[in-house]
Parts: sequence; structure tokens; C-alpha cells
Amino acid sequence: MTDQPPHLRLVRSGGRVSAAQARRRIVKRGRSEPAASGLVIRTADLSRTRPFRWAWDQRVLLGYFNLIIGEEGIGKGNLAAWIAARITRGELPGDLLGRGRRVAFIGDEDSWDHIWTPRLHAAGADLGRISYIEAGSNGALNVRSDADALRDYIKRGRIALVFFDQLLDNLGVADSWKDKEVRDVLAPLRTVARATEAAMLASMHPNKRGGSFRDRISGTPAFNALSRSSLLAMPHPDEQGRCVVVRGKGNYSMEPDAFEFRIAGQTLNVSDREIRTSRITDVRETELRRDDLLMNGGRRRDDESKAGQARAMLADMFADGREREATEVIQFFEGTHGIQKRTLSAAARDIGLKIEKRDFPAVVYWRRPDRP
Repeated sequence: MTDQPPHLRLVRSGGRVSAAQARRRIVKRGRSEPAASGLVIRTADLSRTRPFRWAWDQRVLLGYFNLIIGEEGIGKGNLAAWIAARITRGELPGDLLGRGRRVAFIGDEDSWDHIWTPRLHAAGADLGRISYIEAGSNGALNVRSDADALRDYIKRGRIALVFFDQLLDNLGVADSWKDKEVRDVLAPLRTVARATEAAMLASMHPNKRGGSFRDRISGTPAFNALSRSSLLAMPHPDEQGRCVVVRGKGNYSMEPDAFEFRIAGQTLNVSDREIRTSRITDVRETELRRDDLLMNGGRRRDDESKAGQARAMLADMFADGREREATEVIQFFEGTHGIQKRTLSAAARDIGLKIEKRDFPAVVYWRRPDRP
């Protein structure tokens, strides 16, 4: 028996156990008990499987990170208010239907008292089930350093959905286009989602360019890669004043029908005050698909060429005024978007980036000309 593997040489008070007993014990204990190496080994167990759960059927997953991508003014805030309101009332198609649940908002891009509370009321939300997280340990909430506090609050408050009003404000990273930085900072948020089974829904602006859905997301493709369901909000291709929401990326179900709406103004009378806000109206589902929005008559627009994309992406990247090493930027765009050095260098000149050589050996830096 001495030549048996260590995991079979198990002893209990009554003596040695058989190999079969040892294996059964390993299966039972191996699901969650760490081995001596520090690894946690789990045995595949069909009885533990479960279906995905949806806060909004086929669109927003519970227990995962989700995105809404759309230009400023397209209606992302009104869409978020509509989703939140339906969740607080138990009216949203999905696994929370019939059960009103709590929703939390994070971010200060829009004022809570001036914008969000009136907007949520107009959307029909149960305001007693809405909370706003104003700050974290260092001022603005940071999804990395405040992850434990956020997890505890979600569990304690039984929050079903957390909406980030402009996610980039809460990342605490210097460059949102660096893949590893974004993956590192979003890892705690994804852990919070799994631990609480709450849906994490974040709003982001797209890059000022066309192309595929993946190309339209600001910063590194890691945002879309880490999202399990990403929604794209765009103007209706045929009906002016109407917005269309399609699922640009989804891992775990077929693409649902497009969700369409208009935004209507509304005036609220609160005590002696007149509050103007807006809400979603004229809601319907249609058979529009992602490609109907991304393509124009089956052909890409002129500004969706590689040169046009390069100009738009560089303008977006350098909008923060920071200077960057040219080599680092070129390597990023070559590896991520397949845009070659010659095209990118020409695009940098076209949009007026200032090019400087410093240090020894010489290092080339790019920056906006209006920045020192």
C-alpha cells in the first residue's frame, strides 16, 4: 500500500479506508477545500449546474458585468431609468418578473437631485427602492479599492442591479485603453457581481468612429471582452427621433429583438416647484438587428476606412490632454485594431498632434498642441 498516491492514503480513526472510499471523500471535499498547494480544486458536478438568470430577459444578466454603449444625448440615462423603474416594480421581463427589487446608482455625471430623481419618478420607479452611492473611501467610488464595501452593501440591501453612470469615472486608471489595467481594475467588480448575483450595468460613450460594434467602444476592447452582454443604443435608421437598442455582444443566448422608444418631455409639480424631466415612451420591439444599425445601406461610410478610424480613435484617446509614447500607442493600435504604423503616423499629423523627441536614446512623444 505504500506505493499508493498520497491522495489515496487517507486514515480515519477506524484505520485505513479503501481506494473507493478515498475517492468519494475527495469528490465530496474537493469542491471547496483548498489543497496543500493553495489551489482550490472542484470536481465537475452536473447537479450543481443552473441556468443563467436575467434582470432583463436576454439583455442584462444577473451576476455579471453588462454595458450600455451610446452617444451622449441618445437616451442611455432614460433607458437606465426605465430599466430601474421596471425592476423596482417587478415588471421587467426576466427572472425578477413579479418581484419588486432594489436598484443602486453610482456616478456623478448627472446630478442626483436635478436629473436622476425626477427622471426615475417620471419612469414610474418605486423611489423607496432606489439608492444612490455618492462616494467611496477616497471620494469618488473606486471599483477596485471599494469593492468589499460595495459587495457588503449590495448583500445587505439585497440590491438586484447596480448602474454606473459613466463607468470610466469609477475605474481609477490613468489609461482606459490599456488592456491589462482595465482587466485588473474590473476583476473585483466581476467578483462582486458573482458573489451577490446582482447585475452590474455600466454606461459608456462610444469612440467617434464607425466600424464594427467592437471598434465603437471607447478605450481597450477589454471592456467589451469582459462584459457578458453589451447593448448598443443608436438612432433609428429610418424614423427620426426614435432610438433603437440592440444587443451588440452576448455570450449566452440568441440576439433578442431590437428595443425601440422615443423620449418625451414631462413636467412634474413638486410642492411649489415645477420640475422638467423626460421619460421613455412609445416602446416596442422590432426585428431590426445589430448590422442594420452598424451598416449604412450595406456599405460602410467613408470615415470608416482605416485612415478615418485612426484619426477618430487618436482624437478620442488624446482628448484627455495627456502625452503618450508614440511607440506604445502604435503597438496598441497595430495589435488591437490592425492599423499599421504608417497609417497611424499620418493620422496623428492629420489631427494636429504635436510630435516631440526627448531623452537618450530618443523617445518620440505625441500630445495635443494646446497642451504644454
